[in-house]
Amino acid sequence: MYNKRFLLVNKSIDEYVRSVQAKLSTVIVLHILFIGFLYPMFLYICIMVPATFYLFWKWIKITYDIESSQRNHLIGLINQTENPHTKKLLLDELWYADLHSLGGAVWLEDRH
Repeated sequence: MYNKRFLLVNKSIDEYVRSVQAKLSTVIVLHILFIGFLYPMFLYICIMVPATFYLFWKWIKITYDIESSQRNHLIGLINQTENPHTKKLLLDELWYADLHSLGGAVWLEDRH
């Protein structure tokens, strides 16, 4: 398959890449620690703002996935059932699920 020289070259390249990655990660961590020591609020803002954005982004995505899977499940149950009372109950449940989903209810401006 491969000769030993080819494997030896790939191994040495792999070792070199790993050592460079280790050195770069050490330098980056030391810089972050030094900046954090001198300017803690700057570091807090630079890390926490993107982290909070990422956390909210993932929360919205998982909420959307749960709601869409629940909606698809209700639609499948509506299509499978033959009982009109069960179908009406499932349609009401689907309506409430859509009403309270991330899209939310449409609130009218002229409500009193």
